[in-house]
Amino acid sequence: MFSNTFYGCTGLTGSIPAGLFGALSGAPAQQMFWNTFYGCTGLTGSIPAGLFGALSGAPASQMFYNTFHNCTGLTGSIPPGLFGVLSGAPQVYMFNSTFGGCIGLTGAIPADLFSGISGAPAQYMFNNTFGGCIGLTGAIPPGLFGAISGAPATSMFYTTFSGCSSLTGSIPSGLFGVISGVPASSMFYQTFWNCTGLTGAIPSGLFGALTGAPAMYMFSQTFCSCSGLTGSIPNGLFGNLSGAAAAQMFYQTFFGCDSLTGSIPSGLFGTLTGAPQVYMFQGTFCHCTGLTGSIPSALFGVISGAPANNMFKDTFYNCTRFNRDNSRKSIFRNIWRTSG
Repeated sequence: MFSNTFYGCTGLTGSIPAGLFGALSGAPAQQMFWNTFYGCTGLTGSIPAGLFGALSGAPASQMFYNTFHNCTGLTGSIPPGLFGVLSGAPQVYMFNSTFGGCIGLTGAIPADLFSGISGAPAQYMFNNTFGGCIGLTGAIPPGLFGAISGAPATSMFYTTFSGCSSLTGSIPSGLFGVISGVPASSMFYQTFWNCTGLTGAIPSGLFGALTGAPAMYMFSQTFCSCSGLTGSIPNGLFGNLSGAAAAQMFYQTFFGCDSLTGSIPSGLFGTLTGAPQVYMFQGTFCHCTGLTGSIPSALFGVISGAPANNMFKDTFYNCTRFNRDNSRKSIFRNIWRTSG
């Protein structure tokens, strides 16, 4: 409907008119605001409240895909109720990079922005939604993503808050709903990457009741550079994983989280089996200078076989407070050698 309407119109200046789409009502349509203002770097002012009219009904696929992507001149807060009264199950790419790269947006994320969404996750549903929004402040609202429940989907929270360095407060318990089932690839890839303002402990059960075999990139850089997070890593944080290792599954997951404390929980990564995979634990705890205790002897399960490229590169680099006991001698016992 308004797909690519102003795509790349870098010469547009001034504010978006409040009534531009004001007559809209009813259920969203597929791709209705796909790339509408993509790359309109000259637009200024705040996003008008009610810009998208009186939308109501079930979400549609790609409905706000890249709508304001890289609109670097937009300022002010995201209006409450901006997307109308949506109610229903998530759809693929529905909020893909909606505000991605909007470095001028400020204020808190409205609590009701996605509140009517409920049901099983969809692929890329919140991919990069706020990625690079360095001016957003305040705490992430509890229940921001509605009442999501069901099996994980590919890239569902891929870089959702990546680079949102001014967000503050703790990560809300239950932020991602009630997720259960087999992991999906890239499901939490860089979700909180470089969110240096987040504080408090990582909530127990944040990722629901995951069970089954790991997936590629599933927790790659999830908390990377979240230097303000404190407390211990919760036991069972990643659910009950079992099965063959996957490439980059825990690549730099806690890299630079130097305020985390306590011991690494035994069984944190479940009961992994099978052959090593590339980058699977590269930099996982790198620079986690506050972690203490002994490294659990069964931390990496019974992974066995020939080494893979960079599989344990920098895994515990600069973890200066670990106990120097014999536990580390056995953690790589099933792998031919520990280099690479």
